Amino acid sequence: MPSNSHDSFIRPADASERAYLESLVRSDYDRSHPGDTFDDMKRRMPFSREDQGLYRD
Repeated sequence: MPSNSHDSFIRPADASERAYLESLVRSDYDRSHPGDTFDDMKRRMPFSREDQGLYRD
């Protein structure tokens, strides 16, 4: 059965776990999106479905 990223993502238990998980991907995101930062993407999330998907994934 094909995997769907909408069905399989991690839900952090609390704020400290969310911060830890974000720390694991922050540098990769920043490196692979020149001119953009992980924090910029987080600020756009409420207004952008694309950024919501990036953050979820």
